[in-house]
Amino acid sequence: MHLGRFLQILLPLLAFTLGGCSWIGGEGGAASTIRKPQDAVRRLTRNESVAAPTAKVIDVRQVRRSEEAARYELVILLENANAFPLPLTHAAYRLSIDDQMYRGDTVPNATVPAGGQVIVRLPAVLPAPASGTAYDVSGAIAFQPPGKLRELGYDMGLRVPRSTFRSTGTLEASGS
Repeated sequence: MHLGRFLQILLPLLAFTLGGCSWIGGEGGAASTIRKPQDAVRRLTRNESVAAPTAKVIDVRQVRRSEEAARYELVILLENANAFPLPLTHAAYRLSIDDQMYRGDTVPNATVPAGGQVIVRLPAVLPAPASGTAYDVSGAIAFQPPGKLRELGYDMGLRVPRSTFRSTGTLEASGS
């Protein structure tokens, strides 16, 4: 549905449902004092009860190598303490080895279960270094919070739960 049409439907609903709330309409609760539709959605989706899952780099490994380049896999463990599952919506990360850097931007196909954990594998490709080379990896993973109003907030680009990770280490000898 087009965002403008959606907001035409949402705003009267918000005015009816929350018209008496002073934090929406100011004095007297007049919803007409909302300056932008995004302001009302921001106020409704600001609930801090969604905790971002923890993210931990558990491995960086070389999975394939040729004379010109090597393919790496970043293995990230995500743990969700919430009572509801959180689908992953975006991952932005970087891997640096020697003076080379790979930047990744992907949408992992995974959901962290309620009270559970999931392992996410993120790919990277760099010129092949010698075994034992130091690496530095960092990134952030975003999650879609539950609920219809939160989905709307996500669609409008508002704040969503995000987990960051960072690790340094030394690459072990690789396979093929």
